[in-house]
Amino acid sequence: MVDRQQNVCAICELPLIYLEATFDHEAGRGMGGGHRNDLIEHEDGSWMNAALHARCNAEKASRRYKWQDGRYLPDERTKP
Repeated sequence: MVDRQQNVCAICELPLIYLEATFDHEAGRGMGGGHRNDLIEHEDGSWMNAALHARCNAEKASRRYKWQDGRYLPDERTKP
């Protein structure tokens, strides 16, 4: 995913190296997390999941994100 994202964190968009990268699931824990998919692409080839800095992943917590127009953004369905 780091290569796919051209060495950029999907959330803060700052440079990301392999040693700093953490795997992020679109569906966080507590939101169907027990059934998370570890793939990096959907069947149609669109991106899923992302590489993030550990601090970005911690701040994201269990909120759902998804790839939209080339950006990893909060999933509108999870907003109050």
